[in-house]
Amino acid sequence: MRHKNTTEYIQLYKPFSNFNSLEEFNNHIEQFLAVHKSDFTQSEFIAFRRLTKYCAKAYGVATASIGTILRAIEKMDCAGGISKSTFHRMRRKAIKNGILKVIERKQRGGNNSTNIWIFQQYDEKNVKIGTPASPEKKSKCETEARAIKGEGIKGQNKQLAPYKANNHIKTTNINKRKANRSSNSISKKLRKSQKQNQMFQKPCALS
Repeated sequence: MRHKNTTEYIQLYKPFSNFNSLEEFNNHIEQFLAVHKSDFTQSEFIAFRRLTKYCAKAYGVATASIGTILRAIEKMDCAGGISKSTFHRMRRKAIKNGILKVIERKQRGGNNSTNIWIFQQYDEKNVKIGTPASPEKKSKCETEARAIKGEGIKGQNKQLAPYKANNHIKTTNINKRKANRSSNSISKKLRKSQKQNQMFQKPCALS
């Protein structure tokens, strides 16, 4: 879909933007790549970077066709270009990691039109914004939270009893250790005394 001028384009796609400025958009992209760049192959990373270049007018929003993006990559980024399947792999990974949403459009005759590529914000804590947690993940988190609070897996109202030091047991153990040491000392003295008595009681050999 072609537009007469930049002003018309911005007015049409600005409502899709999640950013107040181009600088803000670029900052969020850098934060995302600091964590997820290794998720992409080299060719996929090139495709991701090239897609962001089309987001300068309506911050974080692009409407370039895949064919246009691939031709730009071959001309400006990679002499041999990249395949369409590589671009789609990049697209799936970006969507999975929460940085990209895609609105697919149809022409009046039913043919495919250009997509709307909408980049999402990414915060400093690596939390994906605008991507709600799946029911399975939400249920797992709630279960873990209940377990930490002592409610149990089934949600019973159990509470963890506060820890109290058992002074009686502690004192008893100390007394036992002292008694054992005293008993061992007495046993050693008895054995030494018996050995000395045996020496004195032994008859002397006659010369």
